[in-house]
Parts: sequence; C-alpha cells; structure tokens
Amino acid sequence: MSKVFGTIAAVLLAAAAFVAFKNKEAYEQEIATNKTAEKLKDSTEKELSKEQKRLVDAEAVKKEKLAAAEEVQKELDEVTERYELAKKKVESLKEEHANNETEITSANDILKELPDPKELIPKVKRMQAQLTAAQGEISTNEATLANLIQRDKNAKARIAATRKLIDLQSTGKSFPSLRTRISSIYRNWGFVILSAGDKEGVVADSTLDVIRDGETVAKLKVTAVEAGRASADIILDSVGPGVTLQAGDTVVAEREAAEAPKE
Repeated sequence: MSKVFGTIAAVLLAAAAFVAFKNKEAYEQEIATNKTAEKLKDSTEKELSKEQKRLVDAEAVKKEKLAAAEEVQKELDEVTERYELAKKKVESLKEEHANNETEITSANDILKELPDPKELIPKVKRMQAQLTAAQGEISTNEATLANLIQRDKNAKARIAATRKLIDLQSTGKSFPSLRTRISSIYRNWGFVILSAGDKEGVVADSTLDVIRDGETVAKLKVTAVEAGRASADIILDSVGPGVTLQAGDTVVAEREAAEAPKE
C-alpha cells in the first residue's frame, strides 16, 4: 500500500514540476512580449513626433510660398499700373505729335502763299525743334514701355512657378527638379535615408524613383521629411531582379512612364 502512495506522490510531484516549468516558460514569454510591445510603442511615438514636426514644417513652407506669391502679385499690380500710365502718356505724345505735324503742314501751306517767308521761318524752326523733342520723348517712353512689359512677363512667370510648387506640395508630389542620393540604407527595416529634404523639394508621402544607367531600378515612398534629409520606405515589389540598393544611388521625383531620365 505504501508503494502505491509513493507512486502517486511521485506522479503528483512530477506533474507539479511540469506545471511550474510551463508557468515559468509562459511568464518569460510574456515578459519578452511586453518588451517588444514597449519598443514598438517607443518607435511609434518617435514616428508620430516626426510626422507632427513634418506637418508643422510643411505648413510653414506653404505660408512662406503664399506670402511670396502675394508679394509678386502686388509687384505685378504696381507694374501694370505704371504700364497703363505710360501707355496713356505715349498716346498723348502721339496725339501731340500729330497736331504738330498738322501745324507744320499748315505753316508750309501758308509759307507757300506768302511772298516773304522771313516772318514764318522762326516759327517753323521752333515747331521743328518741338517736334524733334516730342519724337525723342516718344522714343524714351517706348523704351520704358518695353521694359515694363518685360517686367510684367517676368513677374507672371515667377507667379506661375510659385503656384506650381504649391500645387505639387498639396498633391503629395516631390518637385520635378529634385535630384539627390541615398545616404544610408537599413535593409532589415526596409527603409533608406536621403541626403535631401524640404529645401530640395522632397514632399512626404510622395513616390521617388531610384535611377541607374538611365533606368528606374526601384521606387521609394517618403515617410518623413526634415530640412536637409528625409526617410523613405523601399517599395519591395518595385525592386528589379538582382538589384540591391546601395548608398550613393541616384534618386529623383517619380517620372511618367514615357520619360527617360538621365543619371
């Protein structure tokens, strides 16, 4: 009978030891899970902070561009006003010139009818001098008008360029002029660091092309942007066969399929 009790006790002890071992294993696994969750939480909070800063920076850039556009529009309005005034003055000078020509013609007719032209000669000379002065003033005003027209064209071009950049930012596209390189690669995490940021025209959530020998070998998705650098995820299904991204690879804004960018 004592052997039976001994056997039962041994079985119970073994079961208790097994349960304790399993509980310890589950406890250690729970600790590891908690540590992983804490790391994920920290990483998420850092990414959130970066995204919030990027949003603030983007708003600041947008306000700056809008303010610049307003200044250019103000300058354009002033140039247009001066242009209209100059145009009116030129029309007035042309009318005066026409009147002078009429007077000269009339004077010549009178001169022909007079037996002694000596009295009319001083008047004719005076009118000719006035005509010469008027023609000189017209030439000066025409030059001024041409200059104002050119300034108007330049101002409109600057406004169009500024509006285009603002539109690109609002539609989530990086500037077409963007050309930078990969400065660091984190393959295990699937992202890269670019050596360009807001100032060079990188826009968050935009798609970029990685170029080699004039061909697109991979695409990137911008996740965060700072003043002088940016981070971007590697779009895995865009990486060409046998292609391994490297630091120094050329990166440009996403191009249309018909375009063939040169490195």
